[in-house]
Amino acid sequence: MNPPAGLIASAVSTGSLAAIEASTGICIPLSVWGLVGCLWAFWYLPAMPIRKRATSIAIAALLAGVVSKPVSMILIGAATGMFGWWPPGVDANLASVPIALILGMLCHTVIGKKLIEIANRAADGVAK
Repeated sequence: MNPPAGLIASAVSTGSLAAIEASTGICIPLSVWGLVGCLWAFWYLPAMPIRKRATSIAIAALLAGVVSKPVSMILIGAATGMFGWWPPGVDANLASVPIALILGMLCHTVIGKKLIEIANRAADGVAK
C-alpha cells in the first residue's frame, strides 16, 4: 500500500524546515511568531505598499527567529541576578515565544526607526 500524498508532502516540508533550522540557526516556530506579531502591528499602522509590507514581514520574522531565544536567556539571567528568582517552569524556550511576538510587533515601528536614527548619527559623525 502506498502512503498518502499528504503524508509525503508533510514529511518533506517538515524535513526541509528542520534542515533550514539546523543549517542557519533560525528557529522556524519563533519566526512564525514574529510574523504573527508583524501582521498584528499592521492593524494599527498606516497603509503602505505591498512591497514594503512584505519586506517588513520578512525582516520581522527573521529578527524574531534569530534574536528572541538569546533575548529570553538574557532576560532570565537578568531576572535571576537582579531579583534572585525566576519561575521554575518558565525556561528560555517558553519565554522566547512572547518575546518573538513582541519583537515582530515592534520591528517596523520602533526598532527599525531607532536603527535608522543610529545609522544617520554614525554617518554624520563620519562625514564631519
